[in-house]
Amino acid sequence: VYGVAFGGIAALAFCFALGRVGRFGPRATALLLSGAALLAVYVVPFLKYPANPPSVGEPDTIGKRTTLYFLMMVLSVLLAVAATLLGKRLAPGLGNWWATVVASAAFAVVIGLAYEFLPVVNEVPDHFPATLLWRFRLSALAIQAVLWGGFALAFGELAERLLNPRPVTDTGRAVPAAR
Repeated sequence: VYGVAFGGIAALAFCFALGRVGRFGPRATALLLSGAALLAVYVVPFLKYPANPPSVGEPDTIGKRTTLYFLMMVLSVLLAVAATLLGKRLAPGLGNWWATVVASAAFAVVIGLAYEFLPVVNEVPDHFPATLLWRFRLSALAIQAVLWGGFALAFGELAERLLNPRPVTDTGRAVPAAR
């Protein structure tokens, strides 16, 4: 069920973005959207509320931690959309490059404010091995990068084939002449 919902949301976002975020083809649009989604859906919330290994943290606070992570994720996605719209609005006056720089800076500033004002959660015990924690968090980040990268490659290729089909080429078979 989650896979179908994720695919549907991704397809809707792709259809909306194709031709609207720049002069990119289907593959490049899929790659751009996946990169933006990785950043907004995972990396930005992860930097505030990083993943912890199983059994690390207080069981009584899991609801609070989940709510804070989800709030950061929703905020990040909404701010990424707002930054994109801001960039599109500024582009005619500033040009694409500077509009993107200004919109990205605005995104970073507001995310920084969210990092500052949302509560800190640090339930990793002092005696927990730092190397193990680092490896776990790096692995969690790598898994997400592979997931979003694989999605970009597969979705981009399928969208490219569907939207820009290759012309049928001659097979080179000889056809007998009519008598």
